[in-house]
Amino acid sequence: MPPELAPMLVAIVLILTVGFIAVVRPIAKPLVRLFEAMISERERLPAKGLTDIQRSLEQIEGRLHLMEERQSFYEALRAEPETRRLAAPAGTPEAEDAEAPGGPSLVEGA
Repeated sequence: MPPELAPMLVAIVLILTVGFIAVVRPIAKPLVRLFEAMISERERLPAKGLTDIQRSLEQIEGRLHLMEERQSFYEALRAEPETRRLAAPAGTPEAEDAEAPGGPSLVEGA
């Protein structure tokens, strides 16, 4: 390899490197910003999804609480005639209603 070729190769490599950077850098900078924006958007989406799921769970929890209240109320209503039968003294109208085949009537005078 001739000794004059080495400085020429270094100069060519240097010129190509500087030229490549001068051409690619203006293209690469907006691409990097675009990729960063896409990544940050993806990171924000799960947070929105989590808040939607949390809101749904809170609604379900409220509905479940309402159902529990209704169930307790229903069970209390079902248990009420049995307690009336036990608590009513003999000879009272409630005791006579409790002994009737249909159970106590809900309408007065019936």
